[in-house]
Amino acid sequence: MPRPDARLPHQPPDGFRLPDRYYGGICPYADRNRAAYRRWCAELTHLSEDGRERYVRQNVCRSASLAYPNPASYERALACNLSIFWHTAFDDFYGLGGAGETAALHDRCMELLHGARPRPTDSPPLRKAAELRALCARLMPDRWLDRYAAAFDFYLQGVKTESAFRRERRLPTVAEARDLRLRSIGLFPCLRLVEMELDLPLPPDIADHPVIRRIECALTRISIWQNDAYSYRKESARPEGAADTVNLVLLLQHEGGSEDEAWAELRRIHDADVAEFTALADDLPDFGTRQADVRRYVEHLALVVSGVEVYYRDARRYTVGGDWVDEYELPTGS
Repeated sequence: MPRPDARLPHQPPDGFRLPDRYYGGICPYADRNRAAYRRWCAELTHLSEDGRERYVRQNVCRSASLAYPNPASYERALACNLSIFWHTAFDDFYGLGGAGETAALHDRCMELLHGARPRPTDSPPLRKAAELRALCARLMPDRWLDRYAAAFDFYLQGVKTESAFRRERRLPTVAEARDLRLRSIGLFPCLRLVEMELDLPLPPDIADHPVIRRIECALTRISIWQNDAYSYRKESARPEGAADTVNLVLLLQHEGGSEDEAWAELRRIHDADVAEFTALADDLPDFGTRQADVRRYVEHLALVVSGVEVYYRDARRYTVGGDWVDEYELPTGS
């Protein structure tokens, strides 16, 4: 199977994708969202001017416009884009911090997502959390706001564990990585946004249905393996000790597999999760009068994953010599 080569220009790995029917178009408000995105990048004043320009070139707003292609209104498209931008900026800011710093950031982030007022001393990524909460509160019911905050808390718990491995330059086992990545990849908050995109807030009996939860978990794992496939070449080109400690291809090699064997195993795991998702999506339980809504919801959950995968294909965030922000190069403390 073809694999990326760290010495070559960006070449996407083959086959790490959902079936074709789960690929959509792009948000009709993409150009307007990009203008807002440039403004948000300029507001990351904790970064140097070069760092802010690198965020502009990462073009994360394209990921959001691909992941949420059918918003019910411009305001809902804007909220989805702000969430993905903020999530990315906060992940970079939070994930490589020291243990004490990350604990304080976690607590303050959750306060803001639950409606606390921003403080003058809050960092730009934290102020964006307050801005996102205010925008979403105009669009969605309280129960959705609580579910979104809970999903982000779940993600932060995973990043806390993952960042400890990075600070200590310690590799998790493959089993440990598979468990923590389900949280630290941060896809669950992104999946919650589908309800906002479609103006389709779901009641608890649907949102928390065991089959819906299994679908969300399968899609999250698929996104993890796609992230590892697309970021491997960048990580394998970094100096020893500076690479991502949780990339599954690297971990499989660390546990004794060859590079070819590691890629084959990643592809096997990815394809098994795709098969599980498609089987579940093709045989949904009976949701009565909400059946069409649930089917549409599940289809758009998949569009989140496929949209991000399309973004990965030429994203400078994932290329050797691309636009990773220098200030976030290494952990900042212990």
